[in-house]
Amino acid sequence: QATVDNLETAFGVNHVAHTLLVTQLINILKASAPASIVLSSSSHGVRQIDSALPLQSKFTCLCPSPDSVAIGYKLYSLSKMCNFLTVRKLHRLYGDQGVSTYAVHPGECIPTSDNCTSNKNGLTNISDIDRISKNLSQGAATTVLFAVRREVENISGKYWQDCREAENSTDPLAKDIYIKDALYEKTLELTQKYVK
Repeated sequence: QATVDNLETAFGVNHVAHTLLVTQLINILKASAPASIVLSSSSHGVRQIDSALPLQSKFTCLCPSPDSVAIGYKLYSLSKMCNFLTVRKLHRLYGDQGVSTYAVHPGECIPTSDNCTSNKNGLTNISDIDRISKNLSQGAATTVLFAVRREVENISGKYWQDCREAENSTDPLAKDIYIKDALYEKTLELTQKYVK
């Protein structure tokens, strides 16, 4: 499925649109420093790309064509890896200018059992889902922490889960400086027509 701009939907909505928003706000964020950029990146760790692949092959996986035959969750996970790579790139670009960046995992947050399906995450009953999911306050805690707390300013550019650093759970691709740079440049190219 494609966006109106002919981008694969998950890539376009979850990554390109978010990056466009951030690039349009970056001057305001710098002027308002200290400021934070917090992106949800919870599914980036679902290993989808072999770290031994050449750069161009990795890049092709991260930026799928609109006619990609990959399944929905794989495409979603790849778009979340793009979010994580963008957090790291933005940290390198703006971290020393008072703009902190964070990739966060809010966790499984299911506000009401009415939103559950009988097969959510392979679980078959609501009590299983309730046992592993978070309530709304717990689900929001990590995101809110990095959006408003000043004591976290000096730990920018990392991945966080349950209000704790979770760098050890990240995919090695998230540390690839070349793919970070290539993805950011490609995304700027894709959004250029919207930049005033």
